[in-house]
Amino acid sequence: AGYPRVFVSSPRILAARELKERAQQNLGPDHAHLAGYLTGNSDDSDCHPEARLIYVTEQLLYKMANRNMLAPDDVIINDEAHERSPGTIFLQGIIKNLQRDRPDLKLIISSATEKFSRHFADQLGVPAPVMILPGRTHPVEWSNSEFSVAAVAKKHMRQGHNVLAFEPGMARMKDTWAKMSSRMRDDHTVHM
Repeated sequence: AGYPRVFVSSPRILAARELKERAQQNLGPDHAHLAGYLTGNSDDSDCHPEARLIYVTEQLLYKMANRNMLAPDDVIINDEAHERSPGTIFLQGIIKNLQRDRPDLKLIISSATEKFSRHFADQLGVPAPVMILPGRTHPVEWSNSEFSVAAVAKKHMRQGHNVLAFEPGMARMKDTWAKMSSRMRDDHTVHM
């Protein structure tokens, strides 16, 4: 108690769940309860009452903002704002309106671009400050072949590499995951 809650937007439930798990690992067993995720569905949420870093779906964050469920000291992080999905665009509109009504709102826009600085200017029109934080880089191999994502991923996992795969839709993602998971070792990381 006494510390603000930080709500991090996530376009997908799976991403919110995985980010919460990663945060809990980083926090360690004594503080893992401080990270959680909420989806608006109690059957698919995991959030201790003392959680301070809370990953939420964009839809739930929209509802929380629209229903005045955010405390004055809460922080909103709109993560991956450059992903121009309808949900992200809609959430940014809601956040912009909330910012106008609550000038004390603590808001962080995480994006691969700087274009949001002017969009989230203060009431006097002063653009939001931009902080450039260098991230970690990893070697990337683009694979555009007749082989399935699962086949290419298995090849890289046999070589001890982690895999980041993009698939068009949940059905394809689940199918690829099922094909890949049978060959995974505990030290593999696969993000989809």
